[in-house]
Amino acid sequence: MGAGSVPGQPILFRRGGERYTFRMYLEVPHDLTDPAARSHRVISRDESREIDRQAEEAYHLPGLVLMENASINLSRVILEQIDPDRRATRNWVVCGGGNNGGDGYAAARHLHNAGRTVTIIALKPPRDPGDAATNAAICRAMKLPIVSFEEAPERVAPGDLVVDAIFGTGLDRPVEGDPARAIGWINGCGGKVVAVDCPSGLDAQRGEALGEAVRAEATVTFVGLKPGLLTEQGRTFTGRLFVAGIGAPRELIERFGQPLDELTASIDI
Repeated sequence: MGAGSVPGQPILFRRGGERYTFRMYLEVPHDLTDPAARSHRVISRDESREIDRQAEEAYHLPGLVLMENASINLSRVILEQIDPDRRATRNWVVCGGGNNGGDGYAAARHLHNAGRTVTIIALKPPRDPGDAATNAAICRAMKLPIVSFEEAPERVAPGDLVVDAIFGTGLDRPVEGDPARAIGWINGCGGKVVAVDCPSGLDAQRGEALGEAVRAEATVTFVGLKPGLLTEQGRTFTGRLFVAGIGAPRELIERFGQPLDELTASIDI
């Protein structure tokens, strides 16, 4: 980071007398009529999948690289925006078995490397082989504490951080079983909750709770805004809303993402 750079703020550089800005993440104003909000693009569930697919197939970006970039920027938001004063005595990362859980495993090791105390709560083993399984294996090799949901405490210490990495934007069915119980635990454990990509249990497309949904103090969504995170009901679950990059080519985001202005007629803001 160059001299004078501020963590979490745009990194500025010049080329040929022109000024460029590279942003790792941006916070979205609650007022969606704010010009700073309307500069974002909105990406549907299917468009998000297509961006991931084409990043891998057309641009040769491995999914593991995209997951790594996502987790780095998620960790930056936590370290710089959510808990910059290190008030959390422990960071609890609740991981599901899919790629959202993989983001959680990867973020857990970045938080550990930043000097934070981390415990991973694993709801189910990640699908193996896969990117999430790779990140889980790295965490095991680093000997990070990994416990089952049954071993989690009833409540965490005041100020502790809880990272919700159970379900991402692909969820489109009611939540049942252990994931539903884990969502209830997250909402009642007393920690400060950060959701990864989308609060678990929330339909990222419609903004409706699919049963019980995580009520986060902050949500870090990837690549672009999701329609369900912008509805009046959806915003009651997201808390502060950040958009973080994963290294997907800009061309894909511009091709598939829609400017927020074009969607205001179809979502309740």
